[in-house]
Amino acid sequence: MEEQKKAKEILGNWKKDKKLPKEMMAGLLNTILTKCNVQALILSQQVNLPPPIPLPKVQVQQQQAEKNYIG
Repeated sequence: MEEQKKAKEILGNWKKDKKLPKEMMAGLLNTILTKCNVQALILSQQVNLPPPIPLPKVQVQQQQAEKNYIG
């Protein structure tokens, strides 16, 4: 979301040199990676492959009393 003058300047620089300002790169790359990771997760599920990113897993722990029982 840039002003129209700034947007035209950025687009012109991209068409000419294929470069973007450094202050825009972090946000742009994070957005691209977020969208790509979601798509990769969906595709991996559809073709029965492991997910490209580690997913959280639930681990059941024993109660404290059972762990320290001496008897």
